[in-house]
Amino acid sequence: MAKSRNSPKTRSPKTKASRERRRWPRFVGLLVVLVTVSSYWWVTSGSTARVCRQASELLATDPNRAASMLEQAVSGAGGETPDARILWTRALLAAGRPREALGCFSLITNPSASDHKMLLKLTDEALSSGAPVLARFSLEAIPEDSSDRPAVLHRLIALSRQSGNVGPVMVMAQELLTLQPDRAESWLAVAQAQEQRLELHAAVSSYEEVLRREQDTGRRASVLRSLVRLQVLVGERETARAYFETLRTVTELQPTDRINEVLLLRLEGETEQARTKIEEVVADLPDNMLARETRGTLAFNHGDNDTARSDFEAVLRVQPRNKQAHYKLAQVLLRSGLKDEAQKHFNENRMLTEISVSILKLESNTEIGTAEINRLNELAAAYDQLGQEEMAARLRESARRLVPVEH
Repeated sequence: MAKSRNSPKTRSPKTKASRERRRWPRFVGLLVVLVTVSSYWWVTSGSTARVCRQASELLATDPNRAASMLEQAVSGAGGETPDARILWTRALLAAGRPREALGCFSLITNPSASDHKMLLKLTDEALSSGAPVLARFSLEAIPEDSSDRPAVLHRLIALSRQSGNVGPVMVMAQELLTLQPDRAESWLAVAQAQEQRLELHAAVSSYEEVLRREQDTGRRASVLRSLVRLQVLVGERETARAYFETLRTVTELQPTDRINEVLLLRLEGETEQARTKIEEVVADLPDNMLARETRGTLAFNHGDNDTARSDFEAVLRVQPRNKQAHYKLAQVLLRSGLKDEAQKHFNENRMLTEISVSILKLESNTEIGTAEINRLNELAAAYDQLGQEEMAARLRESARRLVPVEH
């Protein structure tokens, strides 16, 4: 019987088997590729992790070898290994190669994807190695929504003060206070920023908040010293005395504490007692220029021009750029009828005051690129004029490290 034209077409067993045989090599080939790729990834990542562990152990004893090992591991992994690159950066830094370390870090495509704790460690090492630019780059790689943000802010505040850029400090301190309102460290950051901005009454309130939260005896003593000093400056003699007596109960008085007590006695109207105590301090610490300046001030107020002149001149021999001492000596000389000599010290005081104002403006600016390099060099020159060579050298080093690295 003939097949109907419309009957369904059936495949022969032979044809079906043939097609299955053709499919099988393709499946096997795909499987081989997948296995090869996954094996390569597993071996490479495992090898990189192993090298990182070995390099970490060598970091303290042989950082150059650690850097060489990590360079090979990063190259073998195709370069996209942020944690390994950060460790490589740390190794270069430990080996005393800060510019290479900065260049290595700048090649990380997405440093935010790395371990944030490792970035904080790199920051601390960069700061201790005198590499503030690398420290800032490391901190800025940590996202603002990171749980490590408070630790980042503490370091950014310290870095800003170190580099002479205090403009953003208050903003960062306020952010820190928002994140951790019950921490003494947060209030301390705000208090120090307010004091630096000469917001003395606000600083007193913030230091009092620190005192309410701080339990460590040493840190409490430091806060009490700040409160005594500020309360004397704003003329609050009763609260200044209360804080001073509290300070006396928690720690042994330091030379600065004894001088602050003299200033407090003067504020309280106990002039003779103040003069007696400052004589004792000067006798014990004849080379303490703050004590000599304080005695000179009390002597001038008492009409003892000879002692006042002797003390202010002694201060200026050691601190020739002390603008307050120049002004006070000028007043003594003017009272003694030495107008021309007095004018020289008035002029010196004016010049130093102008430099100080210039420093405040420069420290409040936030610049980038070449402008930041210029700002730091100008600030260094100003500190040189004030005789603060160490600060000037640190600022020039920060400026030098901002020069772009050639790869």
